[in-house]
Amino acid sequence: MSSAAVTADLRWLKALAGPEFRRADTLRDERGAEGDAKLERWLRDLPGRLPVRSEPAASIAALAAAIAALPLREASDEAIAQRLLAAMAALRADAGDAAALAQALGSVGEAARRRLGLWPHPVQFAGARILITGCLAEMRTGEGKTLVAALAATVMAASGARVHVCSTNDYLAERDCEEMRPLFEFFGLS
Repeated sequence: MSSAAVTADLRWLKALAGPEFRRADTLRDERGAEGDAKLERWLRDLPGRLPVRSEPAASIAALAAAIAALPLREASDEAIAQRLLAAMAALRADAGDAAALAQALGSVGEAARRRLGLWPHPVQFAGARILITGCLAEMRTGEGKTLVAALAATVMAASGARVHVCSTNDYLAERDCEEMRPLFEFFGLS
């Protein structure tokens, strides 16, 4: 078969394949990049234009009251761990169960008090709840972001999810890991 016949066969194959067929060495876009329409750009940028939503004070107070009502201080370490597991089972059955989420956060908060000497403030519990629900939480300097991240990471890891906590630099990653290790080890997490 001559090279002209092979070339003709390849042109036929390319025509049969349609416009989706492109050879890797000739990959190019014949048209310029299509720009977003004005409405598309506006919709894409809309979340950045919306005001930041603050957690209502009543919601924070309700979570704090639900956690304060739990009999955690007199419970043993094993009972605290069992309460977390029971809360995770209830959350698997009903993800919107506020009482189970309060029990999970309260159990981890009590473990933080016992192992770290830190009892989370209501805004820290609320920040952990926000992170657990898959949203971003913005907190001011000094509001305890490390403890909030540790609370949320512990609850998420107890659910069976693989959890990775990201930090802004190596120093903070090492410091926070060492500070929060006793909390994670309380529940058998690494």
